[in-house]
Amino acid sequence: PQMGTPSPGKGSLADGRIKPEQDDGTEIKISIKQENTDLFLVGTKDIVTEEDLEMFKQARELAMEKIGCKNGGEANGRYPSVIEFGKYEIQTWYSSPYPQEYSKLSKLFLCEFCLKYMKSKNILLRHSKKCGWFHPPANEIYRRKDLSVFEVDGNMSKIYCQNLCLLAKLFLDHKTLYYDVEPFLFYVLTKNDEKGCHLVGYFSKEKLCQQKYNVSCIMIMPQYQRQGFGRFLIDFSYLLSRREGQAGSPEKPLSDLGRVSYLAYWKSVVLEYLYCHHEKQISIKGMSRATGMCPHDIATTLQQHSMIDRREEKFVLIRREKLISSHMEKLKTSPRTNEVDPESLRWTPVLVPNAAVSEEEREAEKEAERLMEQASCWEKEEQEVLSARVNSRQPPGKVHSKNKYLRPSENVMVLAERGQPLDPPKESSEEEEKEE
Repeated sequence: PQMGTPSPGKGSLADGRIKPEQDDGTEIKISIKQENTDLFLVGTKDIVTEEDLEMFKQARELAMEKIGCKNGGEANGRYPSVIEFGKYEIQTWYSSPYPQEYSKLSKLFLCEFCLKYMKSKNILLRHSKKCGWFHPPANEIYRRKDLSVFEVDGNMSKIYCQNLCLLAKLFLDHKTLYYDVEPFLFYVLTKNDEKGCHLVGYFSKEKLCQQKYNVSCIMIMPQYQRQGFGRFLIDFSYLLSRREGQAGSPEKPLSDLGRVSYLAYWKSVVLEYLYCHHEKQISIKGMSRATGMCPHDIATTLQQHSMIDRREEKFVLIRREKLISSHMEKLKTSPRTNEVDPESLRWTPVLVPNAAVSEEEREAEKEAERLMEQASCWEKEEQEVLSARVNSRQPPGKVHSKNKYLRPSENVMVLAERGQPLDPPKESSEEEEKEE
């Protein structure tokens, strides 16, 4: 345009004073006025037409499709509502407290090996080329066929364990631990192929637990559920408890799904133990040592299936042969696919000298020390009496009659063993439980 000619973007577009060329007619003037009027309405902040809203929604949907987010989280209230994990696209069950810039995304992309979360497919592809991880950052303590278990220390691999907890929250309603992972050990179950070790599930365990819990949180990925991996992890936790030489129990209270899984596991373990042991006298203490289960959980399972009764101030174990035989028949017709092999475990429990002990353990240790001191005092008195009688040349005929309550050192050690936390005081009747 020439100098002094007003450009269409300057001045008022609604005054109609922009003159067309001389060859144009009146109809063109009217159309220009209408277009200028429409532009004036669109430029006003207070007025937005329905057409503009539809155009904005379409543009947003196209942008969401390009980055791979087709399902919005607004409809179901979950963020993210979908995750891409390896070759699976998984619908989430609950929201997870991811950082603010990721908290409102309807879809997250996760690396299946390092568990890092990303916003788009392109970022995930670029990350996969330089990730370099093919298994959890820990020692492999179990391998059998294509299954492995890795022991991850929350203090050594903090970022990985935090990402694992954020992932688990998408499928657990009651989980509250996300970032404080240092006091825990994470036992990660993987399924292996030529591409790497793919996450199946995990359970966490507190390093120093006063209540002797062997599981704090347990989770199986949705694509691997109902395949026996939940029972595998539960059985693996009790295998570690047996290697530690103490009874274990899951952290209370249990969730709804956790309660169903553990009740089924406890029932099967108790029935299979009774099927393999036909002795006339079976104690809950012996069952606890053989299975690693807490005596309280064993007694609860027996009570739920009407297999324990109190007779003449004694607890009697009732064998329900029909229940045992039906369970074993079901096990033969549909055997378990994923069983824990104790011989494939390469693991040694960590001995912590300054571990926290319960009040029962402290009382038992004090009682054992008191008995040892009392026994040593009796031995000194006995030696003094013997030396006095030898000096007085009296035959020591009934020297031991004065000390009839003297206990030899072996018996004292037995008492100390009985004071261990394997037999809590509330269940003192375990020794009296017998088989009918």
